[in-house]
Amino acid sequence: MYKILYFLGLLIPFSSFAQSSDHAFNIAQCVKYALDNQYSIKNARFDEYIAQQQVNNITGAGLPQVNASVNLQGNIQLPKFILSLPNPQTGELVASKITAGQPFQHNAGINVGQLVFDGTFFLGLQAAKEFVNLSKVMTERTEIEAINNVVTAYYTALTAKEGGALIDLNLARLEKMYKDTDAMYRNGLVEKIDLDRIQISINNLKTEKQKFERMVALTVALLKFQMAMPIEDKLILTEKLPEINVQNADFDNLAKIDFSKRIESKLLDKQALLEDYNRRRYVVSYYPSVYAFGYYQFNMQGKQVFNFEETGTFSQSAAGLQINIPIFDGLRTNAKIQESKMNSEKIKVSRQMLERGLQMEMENAIATLKNSRDNYQIQTENVELAKSVFAKTQLKYKEGVGSSLEVNNAEIAIKEAERNRLTAQLEYLTAELKVQVIKGELREKYGR
Repeated sequence: MYKILYFLGLLIPFSSFAQSSDHAFNIAQCVKYALDNQYSIKNARFDEYIAQQQVNNITGAGLPQVNASVNLQGNIQLPKFILSLPNPQTGELVASKITAGQPFQHNAGINVGQLVFDGTFFLGLQAAKEFVNLSKVMTERTEIEAINNVVTAYYTALTAKEGGALIDLNLARLEKMYKDTDAMYRNGLVEKIDLDRIQISINNLKTEKQKFERMVALTVALLKFQMAMPIEDKLILTEKLPEINVQNADFDNLAKIDFSKRIESKLLDKQALLEDYNRRRYVVSYYPSVYAFGYYQFNMQGKQVFNFEETGTFSQSAAGLQINIPIFDGLRTNAKIQESKMNSEKIKVSRQMLERGLQMEMENAIATLKNSRDNYQIQTENVELAKSVFAKTQLKYKEGVGSSLEVNNAEIAIKEAERNRLTAQLEYLTAELKVQVIKGELREKYGR
């Protein structure tokens, strides 16, 4: 991720030279944009089209095959044959040279072929149609990956944005405190060192603010990268980080998995069906196959081009059936059938591995979700406590019974508590997203 952010950071300065557009998007709009423009999704949809054309190609093999041909031939040298012919006077056999053919000969013909029966063709056609469905499931998997990346990047960008907003609040609080302390200093109530401590904190916050501004730009650039949005376009995030309801989380219901919703399960279903078609194709290859054929050919020969009055023209035609009967192939087909059966068993084992793995993933995700919820709850309490401590410490300082160091430490405690709560909030949302991915509900929630 850091390499991508670095790469995007190099591109940002050059983006101002290109024509840009402005977009104000929430999460759902970012997801929709990605589903319409993401490069891997476009390629997946191209694969769907290619799979459909493969079906059309296989279907075409079962339709009549018609071909026509025309041959125009001029014989530079006519073929000669040596034959033993009887001498008309003596009756003895004498070797004689005979010239065959005419200087010009042309022919035209048409050939027709039709598949009558071939079990492997019909099963192959069914398998090809199922392959189209498999390519659609592959597209769905690509969309799920894109949605996950976009939502994660959106949350990350929001976290950076809200982190910058917290710095602005802390900076405003410190600047007000500096103004109040400066008035006290002018009245001789505090020392110059108290002002200097606050100024140091203000300077540090300004530096941190600059870092967050750059981080916001980089995280938004990463989001645009995941969406396949041009880097020069301006993207405005219209949502805020969702609030976490720590009271109503039903973890027992969340832990339930409907394996049929998982894209990997759908892929295994398609693979099992295709392997079944493959095995049946090998079985029916033992059956005879029947092909019908026919042709008609028109022939012309003569001493001059297109002048055939002397020799005339003639034609020929034929029609028939070709029947192929497999007898013995050295048990090769049987070996392929046994191999296909083992592949089907492997798919069953893969399904068991998938379900066990998903159950383990879900246990880990639920544990992470619980830890994130507890951490968020604690950090929320810490923020309120830190604010209360700061208010009391500031009051003591104004009354002359506290030190500026205590006020400064209290302000640092607020900043740290708010940052920790923001981090815990992002961790919870990321864990919640992970649970949705495991349950196979991500596309249902954010997809089309």
